[in-house]
Amino acid sequence: LPFETINQEDGYVSWTWYGYSKLANILFANELSRRVGDKQIYVNSAHPGAVATDLGRHVLDRLVAFGIPEKYVVKAFDFIMSFYSLTPYEGGLTQLYLAVSPEVEEKNIRGEYFVPIARNATAHPYPF
Repeated sequence: LPFETINQEDGYVSWTWYGYSKLANILFANELSRRVGDKQIYVNSAHPGAVATDLGRHVLDRLVAFGIPEKYVVKAFDFIMSFYSLTPYEGGLTQLYLAVSPEVEEKNIRGEYFVPIARNATAHPYPF
């Protein structure tokens, strides 16, 4: 993580810093898991997946700013997202699993990374 430039506005690329924030979340969860040790505290990280919410509106705003009519941008974005996005309900299942499933304690799941839906995985080395 480039801590030396964390507050600089020039050169800021939102998608890159979004990736850094996700990496920081994973690193924090891993360190917290290490620090709590064998206590009955289970710390893991979860990627919710691409969830059909209004989070993509900022991407749409940028495309519209390039002069592409908004109605076409929204239709194209919705069409593409319909193929691979999860519903908000589905997007919450991995976090719900990690928060309340007895398996987490039974299997002593700690410091792991999960992807939809409740699958243990390896975090991608480039989170953006």
